[in-house]
Amino acid sequence: MLLFGGLGIALGRFKQLAPGAVVTWFIAVTPQMHDFWNMEDDQREGQQVHFLKNLIILGGALSFLANESED
Repeated sequence: MLLFGGLGIALGRFKQLAPGAVVTWFIAVTPQMHDFWNMEDDQREGQQVHFLKNLIILGGALSFLANESED
């Protein structure tokens, strides 16, 4: 999903489906892969950085989705 969505966004194809796939991926995967709230101090900071990075990417994908929905 992430590969398809990223390529679709980069190539300007599937203008609603591609960012929707990226959004779906990050909503489903981010809390499971980067659950910093369940980790010890050594790992917590790194996982929190990755979690926040994924939220930023999710925001960008939502922006693409919102802009394409207006057209």
